[in-house]
Amino acid sequence: MRHLFMLLLPALFALPAAAQEVEKPERRVIPERKQETGLFFESKFDSGNDNEDYTQIGVNYKYWLKRNMGLRFSLSWTEFNTGNGANNNYYNIIKVPNDTVSFTSQEKNMQYAAISGGLEFQRAFYKRFYLYAGADLRLGYGAGYTDESQTDVYYSQNGYYQSTQGINRYDLQSFMMGMSPFIGAKYNGRRMVFGLELVQLSTFSFVKEDRYNTTTSNVDMDWGITRIYLNYKF
Repeated sequence: MRHLFMLLLPALFALPAAAQEVEKPERRVIPERKQETGLFFESKFDSGNDNEDYTQIGVNYKYWLKRNMGLRFSLSWTEFNTGNGANNNYYNIIKVPNDTVSFTSQEKNMQYAAISGGLEFQRAFYKRFYLYAGADLRLGYGAGYTDESQTDVYYSQNGYYQSTQGINRYDLQSFMMGMSPFIGAKYNGRRMVFGLELVQLSTFSFVKEDRYNTTTSNVDMDWGITRIYLNYKF
């Protein structure tokens, strides 16, 4: 028994040493992805109140200089429509004989191609949910037309009826530049980013109208613009 113990004793001391020689598995390091790109959709959620339809689609790219600060760029296509309403100066009522009321109206339709670039600052809110803010500089060129129509309303003892017909169509061209500050929230996954932001767009534009063969300048401020986007990180 004594000889058996003497034989086993060196093996007992060798076991811890052998265990120490086993290499520990390396911890997987997730690389930091500084770039992302994807698609976005923009629209005005209060467009029904001011008789304007604003829709924009495009692609965007972001490059993160630091963990909480990055550059962002986008290319976009915008459909813009302005109809009649209390907030537009395109409404004219004319009273004519024989119990008839006529009024003329205008509707502008524009398509814009635009490029923008700016800075975005983000801060972690809860786990992978982030809050962010920043501002973009936008430049765009657009073309479209103005449709002018006339509606006649005929009154009689039995009621009334109306008819509408187009009168003229005038071509438009526009160059636009503007600043758009924004705030938003996003889910920042390992590969995908889903975000929602509110945008305030202030623009200065030159509009050329063939009807008068003149160029006018306009300053506009649009509130209530919403952007939704989905990006892929790489």
